[in-house]
Amino acid sequence: MVALSISALMFRTTEPTTEQEKIAVLETRIKQLQARTDAALSLIQEVLDEERRQSRLDELQAQLASIPDPLEEVQNQFDKTAFILVYQADRLYRELNQTDSAVENYNRVIELFPENRWAKVARQRLSEIENKKNLIKQI
Repeated sequence: MVALSISALMFRTTEPTTEQEKIAVLETRIKQLQARTDAALSLIQEVLDEERRQSRLDELQAQLASIPDPLEEVQNQFDKTAFILVYQADRLYRELNQTDSAVENYNRVIELFPENRWAKVARQRLSEIENKKNLIKQI
């Protein structure tokens, strides 16, 4: 009887039981699911990293857009300077009756800023002064 029990135990251990087969299938399935989970987590991490990079890029682009254009700033300073010179020349001519000094300032604007809109104004003022001088000579 002992021999029969030992042979029964040996027989049971050599052939997998239905439960052992189920366990093996479940273990295989768990490994597959773990591999899929790891792949999904890796993909999620990549997406999050890309989202962070894109967010940082958007922030930097917004900062860059808020920085004034240096060339535009220089042009604005040119305009401002030319305007001030024309304004001073206008005051010299119209309020202080210093025509020669006004002509010098108008010419300075034309010389320093030939393409600027205030150079055009300076040319008009010089033309007005010249026309006025010619009228006075004719009288």
